[in-house]
Amino acid sequence: YNIYTIPEIKNKLVETYLFSGNPDTALSIINEIFLTLTPTNNTFNDLMEIRDIINHYYMNSDENGKNAFKDYLKSEFLLKQRKIAEASQLLKYIIKNNDGLELTPLISIRRAIVLMRLKNFEEALYQTQSIESTIFADRGIIMSGQIYEQIYNNIPKAMEYYMRILNEYSDSIYSEPIRYHIRKLKDVEKI
Repeated sequence: YNIYTIPEIKNKLVETYLFSGNPDTALSIINEIFLTLTPTNNTFNDLMEIRDIINHYYMNSDENGKNAFKDYLKSEFLLKQRKIAEASQLLKYIIKNNDGLELTPLISIRRAIVLMRLKNFEEALYQTQSIESTIFADRGIIMSGQIYEQIYNNIPKAMEYYMRILNEYSDSIYSEPIRYHIRKLKDVEKI
């Protein structure tokens, strides 16, 4: 009886190797897990997403990209340890030193979320606006709207951002929930 065949242990190993900066080993364990995993397993989608992220942002990157990805994993480990300020600083460092890297917009949206947890809303706004010309533009615009709505209680400014989703990103998976949210906000304004 081999303890490494127990799925929970393999999943923990994936996590351990990822957070210790060994995405190659994590990927090989994930690929091994997929040999016996069925799509109905509750960890299937999570593992598939992790595998895709490793393949996209690590395996298909140059040395600089690989190092940035490993630093990103370190920041995730800091977050797991509740070292939020340290994670934010590391994310800031990665962004500053890897301008133009394909991973940078993902790190920027992650840092904006971390800055929200730190209640550093102005910098979070700046961070969301820095990704407006990337594949995460819709998320950044929505987050800006949320900051104006929930933090600054500036509904008209929030509506400007939300309307941009409908007008500029109508094919976004977030457009319908945003459309619904706009209706709710307009109904509240009528009261």
